[in-house]
Amino acid sequence: MKSINVASVSYLNSYPFVFGLRNYKDAQGIFNLCLCKPAVCADVFSKNKADIAIIPIAALPYLNMSYSVITKYCIGAVNSVATVMLYSHIKIEDVDKIIVDSDSLTSYNLIKILADNYWHIKPDIQQQKITGKELFPKKTALLAIGDKCFQMGQRYAYTYDLFDMWHNLTGLPFVFAVWVANSKVDKKTLNLFEQALEYGINNKDLAVKLFIADNDIETDRKYFNYINQNISYDFDAKKKEAKDLFLKFMSKNMNVEGRSL
Repeated sequence: MKSINVASVSYLNSYPFVFGLRNYKDAQGIFNLCLCKPAVCADVFSKNKADIAIIPIAALPYLNMSYSVITKYCIGAVNSVATVMLYSHIKIEDVDKIIVDSDSLTSYNLIKILADNYWHIKPDIQQQKITGKELFPKKTALLAIGDKCFQMGQRYAYTYDLFDMWHNLTGLPFVFAVWVANSKVDKKTLNLFEQALEYGINNKDLAVKLFIADNDIETDRKYFNYINQNISYDFDAKKKEAKDLFLKFMSKNMNVEGRSL
């Protein structure tokens, strides 16, 4: 079986996938992993530098190629997600501007959907690289994603978990990213790929333990709880419905903008 290039997300929520692809015995030497930010995964796949990739759902309409959504797994949530967070010194209804982490096209579109359809506000929404150490004016809110969110909340009076806002609006879970493959990947390879993902999902705690740099018990517990309680990996019927509704919001709401990859 020939080797396959795979682009995966470099955040904690993807560690079980990465663990499975690297450690499932039948997949050894088959999947060449590139770990990158969510938006970069889409770019790598779109440029044919990866045959399989986990793609932010907001990037799907901009893939200029033939692809298939694959596997029974995704990165999603059925409860508060904890790593897609809006931070503000004042109530969100009173902010003038929202700075959005440029690492995520999905979160950029999600905040626009929520601003228009949930909060009914019209702030200036801009993207920029977020490190988690920035200081912004009082009327500017910050939307951060990923592992940096674990250290940011204590600096702000108001924190909003975007999953909670989406669920309040729609009553549905949320899907942040799905696995896709190009036409070069055969069925046998796809079956092996799914087996490797399943191995990782069945060994989530071991995956987190191996990828965390420090051995702090409190940090380990927080990360284990995040993987097991905040992230939901099954790409079931409700999550497919949520994905379709999100893309419908994107296509119908003229104020929700994407960007080409």
